Amino acid sequence: VREAVEERHLLIDPDLYADGRMFSLEGGCFRNVFLLTDKLSENWDRSVIDGIRVDSGCLYGLRIGQTRREEWLAVLGEPASTVTFDPDRAEMHRTVPGSRDYYEWGGHQLRLHSDEEGTLVSILLCE
Repeated sequence: VREAVEERHLLIDPDLYADGRMFSLEGGCFRNVFLLTDKLSENWDRSVIDGIRVDSGCLYGLRIGQTRREEWLAVLGEPASTVTFDPDRAEMHRTVPGSRDYYEWGGHQLRLHSDEEGTLVSILLCE
């Protein structure tokens, strides 16, 4: 994390969420993009980036704010797992209530989070 912060600078202080910390960096390419890390120590500069969360944009045709869950299920098939996010769980993860589909490949995860209406709101790429 230290190298990323030194190169791009923090936009705001890191935010804790259920699984670790979310970092917002300065610059247009990081608008609504968060680096996800562990929360194992108070000294975050030694933390390792283990995921990226994108809340606006497009990834291979998955358009945040437009793509419906039924569309990605038709293309990607059934996820390895799906987790429902009630308002409390959503707040713990700094997102909106809805559901999150988990797809796994080679030690990596693609997580697609949809709101309660089934519209894509976040894409997460994680280790």
